[in-house]
Amino acid sequence: MQPTHSILKHFAGIIKLTSEELEVLQRIMHFSHIDKNTIIQKPGTTCKTIYFVSDGVARIFYWKEDQDI
Repeated sequence: MQPTHSILKHFAGIIKLTSEELEVLQRIMHFSHIDKNTIIQKPGTTCKTIYFVSDGVARIFYWKEDQDI
């Protein structure tokens, strides 16, 4: 099963999507493998991407007084 199909199946359990909405989502979604310890959002930049973790975990933190919180 492709990762995008798995996510769309999960969405279907939460909300009913029309076939047109599903097609749009399939066109704009893509699967990426991100290596461990990779920073995917650099400090001071605006996030323009929504990430769904299909395997593993992601850590979200911010800097305050030179410490990650």
